[in-house]
Amino acid sequence: MLTNRDEVDANSKSVYVKVHLVRTLGTLFFAVFLMVLMWGLTWAALTVAWFVINGRRGLLWPTCTFLAALLFALIPLRNAAPGASPIPIGSIIDYVAFFVAELVIASALIFIVIIGYRVELRKEREETATATVAEAAAGEPAGPEGPVPAGVETLSTATPDHRQPRQ
Repeated sequence: MLTNRDEVDANSKSVYVKVHLVRTLGTLFFAVFLMVLMWGLTWAALTVAWFVINGRRGLLWPTCTFLAALLFALIPLRNAAPGASPIPIGSIIDYVAFFVAELVIASALIFIVIIGYRVELRKEREETATATVAEAAAGEPAGPEGPVPAGVETLSTATPDHRQPRQ
């Protein structure tokens, strides 16, 4: 677009052009939709993590798979954004939604794995203790691989008990 001020200068043989670019409403709507979608997926990941951690259900592999897949699914969404620049430079979508979503989802996944591992260890210890108590109540001595077969002497039956009361 040429205006009076932007006319051709006869001496310098140059042209001055003023350009005004504006995003269309559809492009703006799509960018906002992508940000809201990333935030929604982040809230979904937080909700899943909250229920798994507070329920003390241990390691739930489908939950871990969902969160790990979600981490990698956000990358194509980010790349589909209008005007997506390389990651080191970033755009407003990166700083408002993508980086926050990646950080929150990765943190939720790490917390689920750590707490789930601790719950699984506790459950295993409780099962071992329950099995030992059940074997003791049944009168069967417990070896490292379970009950000891009849006729086999164990350390507790082969040595005398030195804690007998004195007479």
